[in-house]
Formats: sequence, C-alpha cells, structure tokens
Amino acid sequence: MAARIPAHEIPTLLRSAAMAPLSPQTVRDVLEAYRDLLREHDELRALLSRLSPAWIELRNVVNELSAKAGSAM
Repeated sequence: MAARIPAHEIPTLLRSAAMAPLSPQTVRDVLEAYRDLLREHDELRALLSRLSPAWIELRNVVNELSAKAGSAM
C-alpha cells in the first residue's frame, strides 16, 4: 500500500505538477488521498445528518426551559 499524502500537501503537489510532470506513483498517491478525503467527507455528512433531528429537539427543549425559567422570575 502506498504512503498516504496528507490533505495539506495536495495544493503543493498541484503547484509542482504545473511546473513538471508528477511520477505515476505520486499521481496514484494523490488520487488515493483524494478518494480517502471524499470517503471521510461522506462519512462526516452521514454522521451530521444523524445529529440534525437530535439538535432540533435539543433546541426545542432549551427554548422551553428558557421560557419556564423566564416566567419563574
């Protein structure tokens, strides 16, 4: 398995590619890193979408608590 290229190094590689061709292995490494980033993005999106209903309910409960605390004063 090829060594993974950190996401922060991809812009540097793109600039380098504009000056000179990248080796086939470097191109493969960049594409694999990009694939990994896309997979992580999809995983994060799925996790965040699972939070949405919980956050809505949490906001409703906090609003109700705030209203009750405000009326008690």
